[in-house]
Amino acid sequence: MNNPSSQPYIWLLVAILTSLVIALITALLKTKDGAKTTTMITAAGIAFGSTMTVCMTTLVAMRLL
Repeated sequence: MNNPSSQPYIWLLVAILTSLVIALITALLKTKDGAKTTTMITAAGIAFGSTMTVCMTTLVAMRLL
C-alpha cells in the first residue's frame, strides 16, 4: 500500500528541502554577522552539502532509497 520505502522521490525531496532550509539559515546568520557575500555563499554551500550528505546517508541506512 503506502509503504514509505515505495516513495523514494518524496524522501529525496524532503532531504533537498531540509538542506535548502539549513543553507538559507546559514546564509542569513552569516549576513547578520557582517560577512562578505563570497563568505556567505561558501558557508551556505558547505551547510547544504553537509546536510544533504547526512540526509542521504540516513535514508540509505534506513533503506528508504
